[in-house]
Amino acid sequence: MPNISGAITASDEAGLEIIRLSSVCPPEAVRPHIQEGYLLSEFPELADLNQKNHYENHELDFGKRVLAKFRFKPDHFWAVNPAFPKVPTEALYPTAPHDPILELAETIKAELQ
Repeated sequence: MPNISGAITASDEAGLEIIRLSSVCPPEAVRPHIQEGYLLSEFPELADLNQKNHYENHELDFGKRVLAKFRFKPDHFWAVNPAFPKVPTEALYPTAPHDPILELAETIKAELQ
């Protein structure tokens, strides 16, 4: 991963563009501002098939770039690790009297169902 510098980092050498979520999300979206989260994409963006023909397939297949792979069994983890108490759901997903992001997500969810 290239060094992150600012809201958007683009690296020709790594072929990545990194966008800091806290820089692009509205302040009402509390979680991205509390946690460090990023969007990753290919860089540079290739507009058409003719440009892609100049590269090998493995150079362009972003899905083949595994950043990390974890196997996490939460029930087991919380049961055997008293040094790491489970964070309550209310602390991870704070609800305010008016949460516009939650309302937006609920609206989209209802439309999809």
